[in-house]
Amino acid sequence: MERNEIYRGLVWVMWAQLFLYVDFTIGGLNVLPRWIGYVFLWRAIRLLREARPTLGLLEGLCVLLGVRAVFQTNLAKAWLATLPAALEGAGTLLGVVLLALDVYFEYQLLTDLASLAGAVGEDGVEASLRHSRDGLTVLYTLSCLVAGFATPPDWLTVLLVVGTMGALVCVVWNLNRVRRCYAPEAPGEA
Repeated sequence: MERNEIYRGLVWVMWAQLFLYVDFTIGGLNVLPRWIGYVFLWRAIRLLREARPTLGLLEGLCVLLGVRAVFQTNLAKAWLATLPAALEGAGTLLGVVLLALDVYFEYQLLTDLASLAGAVGEDGVEASLRHSRDGLTVLYTLSCLVAGFATPPDWLTVLLVVGTMGALVCVVWNLNRVRRCYAPEAPGEA
């Protein structure tokens, strides 16, 4: 597989991060909807799966999570409100399952992207992305557990939010380092 294809795939991953983690709403309209982030990740997976075949296993899960993100939009929420109340309990269990799948998807995607850095001999970048991936996974899991059982104290909420934001910044920074590993060479370099 050509380095340019890997680079293009990693650029799609970087754009996906913007749509997945930045919430920008103008007049009730989300300008950066999450489902577009999953479309970008799906495109990236299609480009990168030749270099990292295990990424192909995430393709179906990416589509599922993208469909979930579509149903979380305001328009879909209004439509879903017309469903019978009997489905609400199933929605809670389904929500927990989808949340677990989302954490798994993020973990595995970052694992495969870290391996791409290792494949070009950037062991420091690979290890750094794996560490930030681990921190993000732990913080996501703690946030879900704390929010699921009770109303946490304000200090714990602030700690989890700040920690998760810090881990996300580290992940994005490391993803950019992986992308730079595959940057096309400038003319005259060899």
